[in-house]
Amino acid sequence: MAATAPCINNAPRVSQTVPPNFVWTEQGGSEEYPNNSFALIFYNSLGQEILRTPFTTSFEYTLTPSEWNSVLYSYGTTYTVAVAAMQTDPPITGAYISAQSVVYTKPAPSTLSQTVSVATNNRYTEQIANLQPGQYIEYNITFASEGTKLMQTFGSKDVKMYLYDENDVLLDWDDDSGYGMNALLSYDVVEDAIYTVRIFFYNGNEFGEVKFAIMPAASYSTYEAIHGCSEDVIEHGTALSQNEVKVLRYYVSETATVTFTLDADFDTFLYIINPRSTAPISSSEYQPSTYDDDSGGNLQARITKTLDPGVPYLVVLSAYNPSTQSGLCYITFE
Repeated sequence: MAATAPCINNAPRVSQTVPPNFVWTEQGGSEEYPNNSFALIFYNSLGQEILRTPFTTSFEYTLTPSEWNSVLYSYGTTYTVAVAAMQTDPPITGAYISAQSVVYTKPAPSTLSQTVSVATNNRYTEQIANLQPGQYIEYNITFASEGTKLMQTFGSKDVKMYLYDENDVLLDWDDDSGYGMNALLSYDVVEDAIYTVRIFFYNGNEFGEVKFAIMPAASYSTYEAIHGCSEDVIEHGTALSQNEVKVLRYYVSETATVTFTLDADFDTFLYIINPRSTAPISSSEYQPSTYDDDSGGNLQARITKTLDPGVPYLVVLSAYNPSTQSGLCYITFE
């Protein structure tokens, strides 16, 4: 009673940007009431349904770009497709799912590439990538000033990060030293040299967003090694050197609204980073109260933010212009 299994009619031309065209034959029913309405059903590599196309009277269907993206961005490097067939004239029958489903391999995703320039007065730089299964992104980075740079990823996925020089020589790599299963590494870079950071998911079947961030901060081996402060801490003092920011981890045991205030003899800047989120700090998800310049008065930064319990938020303390300003800085938690 079911239709035949679907075949890709344009297989040699299918790519990330060219969706497949599927064809099948109706079969089933009787000579008087053969199947006359069809839909394609797609499953990811775990057998979970990810897409069902609209019913059509045709014996072929080309996925729309949006539908094809749904398949490409589903879990796994393969997908399975079957045909649902039915007769819409009385007596209505079906829908019958084709007895044979077909497993197809997704076309290999292209490597993503992004050029990043980190200025001397940079405080915090972030980039967000949306990766398909098996895909990775390359960040080609030039630093205007030498020194230790703290590089890490944020989000909920298991991430690996590799650092190469301009000759593609591996300099360092990391898997799980960041928050959760994120990657983190510190490296002393050379001025105006080009470095490449490659980021991909540990599980090649995984997909989704990952955030990559760079800060001119002291060297840390793990996220947990960053100095931690809890709600029991009222004030913390630190010295900001030229071309450097300071990072802290701050966490509360219960949901709480906390005011972070900086105090220094120079213009200050402050960031509060949620390590679980891949949203850009300028997005509505992060606002209000994610970064600040002068809300504390007298060129001092102040942020009031409601924090989730048990999350070690990353607090970045900085001079407004790290390339020219330095000295002692205090942060208070109220």
